[in-house]
Parts: sequence; structure tokens; C-alpha cells
Amino acid sequence: MGMAIANATGCCLWIWLMRNNKKILASQPEFLCVLCFGSAVTAASIAMISFDESYGWSVNALAHGCKALPWCFFIGYLIMYGAIFSKLSRTNQVFSFRRKKVEINRVVRPFLVVLMLSITVLIIWTSINPLAWVRMGNKNDPLATSGKCKSVNFSPLPFFITLMVMIVMVTISLLAILWQTKDIQDEFVESNWIFYGILAHLQVCI
Repeated sequence: MGMAIANATGCCLWIWLMRNNKKILASQPEFLCVLCFGSAVTAASIAMISFDESYGWSVNALAHGCKALPWCFFIGYLIMYGAIFSKLSRTNQVFSFRRKKVEINRVVRPFLVVLMLSITVLIIWTSINPLAWVRMGNKNDPLATSGKCKSVNFSPLPFFITLMVMIVMVTISLLAILWQTKDIQDEFVESNWIFYGILAHLQVCI
């Protein structure tokens, strides 16, 4: 987790320092930095399931970590894929309609709508059925226990499925825009590398 966050931070810093370079400008550094931020947020979700009381965390701190887990994972994922989608959509509009300039706010609207919907679902989830740290006994070994994040009121499946539907929609939309921009020079869209990156990311998530 620490390496992933440090790598995302370092990449964003390098992009900012090199933002006037022609190749970096062609890659739209604004979206690249947002991508790095989303990557760091997603990586932070690992911390929420990597600790227990043995690391000095209190039950209250672990409970807060459980609450933050879906926020970090889902919001981070949507930020990453939304940034890439907006970047490619902007490039596609420039090359398809021969526009000299396409404003950022024009291409980020779909992403912002999905992001706000996901935030709404997460707020409802956290308000009425938050994940909490629960330690349970082992049926086979009375002396052994295990702790995990678990909803204490009712099943979180309705919220989880709703957020997963949004993730699938964003991923399919990104794959569609990748197909539309496959013939544009790699200097502007890097379609092949993004496609392989998506495959690798999905394998990690699965």
C-alpha cells in the first residue's frame, strides 16, 4: 500500500514538474494527476483490511477503517477510470470534430454524475448500515478468533451491487471509448497500454 501511494505521489509530482513538455501536454497532465490521485485512494483501501488489535489499533479505530473501506475502493476506482475516460473522450472529440479546443468541463460531466451518485449511495450505506469491526470465535478452535469488517444491521448487498453496477458501467464505457480512439496516435491516447492496464487492474481486483 505504502509503495503504491508513494509511486502515485511521485508520478503526479513528476507530471507537474514536466507539465510543459510537449509529450506530457499531449497526454493532458490534468487528467494524469487525477488518475494518480484515484490510484492512491484505491491503494489506501488496503490499509483498512491489513490491521487488527495486534498492531495497536483500538476497536473504534478499526471500526472507522471499516467504514472508510468502501469509500476508498469505490471512489478511488471511479476517479481513476473517470479520469481516463474523460481524457480519451476529450481527445476523441478533438480528432472527430476537428475542434481546436474542448473544455475540460465539457467531458467530465458524465464522470461527475456517476461520482455523485456513488457518493450518495455510500452516504446512505454509511448512515444506516455501516461496516463495523467484528471479532468472532472459531468453531474448530475455541481459543482462536478472527476479526473482519461486517455490517451489523443487515446485508450490505444492495449497496454493494449498486456500486458494482456503476463500476461495470464506467469500465464498459472506457472500453468503448478505447475502441473509438484505437486509430489515434499513441502520443495522444495510448490505447494499447491503457487496455493492458485495465486487464491487469481487473485481475488484481478479482
